[in-house]
Amino acid sequence: MRVTKEDHLVSVIVPIYNVSKYLRTCLDSIITQSYPYLEIVCINDGSTDDSLDIIEEYRKKDNRIVVFSQENKGLSAARNRGIDISTGNYITFVDADDFIEVNMVEVLLKNLLTYNTDIAIESVWEFDENTQQKRSNEESYFSMSWLDQTYLNRAFTYNDIIDKFFYMPVMAWAKMYRADFLKQSGVRFPEGLIYEDNPFFFELFLKASGISVDKRQLYNYRVNVPNSIMNKPSNHFADMIIIMRLIENILKKYSCYDNLKDKFLVYRLIHTLKTIQTVHPKYEKKYFYMLQQEILNIDMLYYNEVELAQTPVYPIYCSIRNDFYWQYKLKKLLKKF
Repeated sequence: MRVTKEDHLVSVIVPIYNVSKYLRTCLDSIITQSYPYLEIVCINDGSTDDSLDIIEEYRKKDNRIVVFSQENKGLSAARNRGIDISTGNYITFVDADDFIEVNMVEVLLKNLLTYNTDIAIESVWEFDENTQQKRSNEESYFSMSWLDQTYLNRAFTYNDIIDKFFYMPVMAWAKMYRADFLKQSGVRFPEGLIYEDNPFFFELFLKASGISVDKRQLYNYRVNVPNSIMNKPSNHFADMIIIMRLIENILKKYSCYDNLKDKFLVYRLIHTLKTIQTVHPKYEKKYFYMLQQEILNIDMLYYNEVELAQTPVYPIYCSIRNDFYWQYKLKKLLKKF
């Protein structure tokens, strides 16, 4: 198949907020892609550093760059704006503190076209900001090591891997989407929340007529970034509870819910309970009682608790369900979990 700009323009959406330290590396990795037919959509989300100056500098050098500035509304709003204004036939996301290998766009596009899928997914390097080294762990969430070789070089749907549904990496990046599929789906990132990738990916996964995977590691996800929102205390500590409610509502719209409900219970509790282990002490007590109410509202008679009981977070679950906050704190101090 001959690839032309007219039929195969790829929109690379880059949400940008106060990332001047990393932005040049990110943009350099995009403008030097082996695949040339790009629309590079830079959404400046109210940056107060010199990020906008850097974007404008690059726009003067490369006419494929489109710049849109808005007041600070958050990552989800920036990505949504990028989707709305993009004009490409295909869409991929790159976070502005990350960078990509020179052939990432080409590989994902070829994969998507070869297997005629709505979404193409690839594996990811972790780039450690402290050591300035790439690292890969075969058991990593990003490596998709659980995905059998029989699922490579083919298209599949969620029904084919229903038992591993919640193993899928949910990040918006390291994927390519057919633009018509994404835009017509009506799926957007929930604004004002973090962990926003979860409901966005799962609903698209359920709607997709086909997904394909390439396990080459072509996206570099920067970790141990000092000013990352994930490392800061904020009033977003309870967002995981809201996100899990959104996912539950999404699943209930599809016929797969009865097959997924027990696995979703585990997924839901693992993620909300892990959050309390990292929440800032300022918010821990409040989050404890929010989680307790959330757990007590779950009708456990409707679920099979066996799988949950085999997870490392089960003791925390039992404590939050049954104890007062001071008892939970004592057990935590005594390293009961």
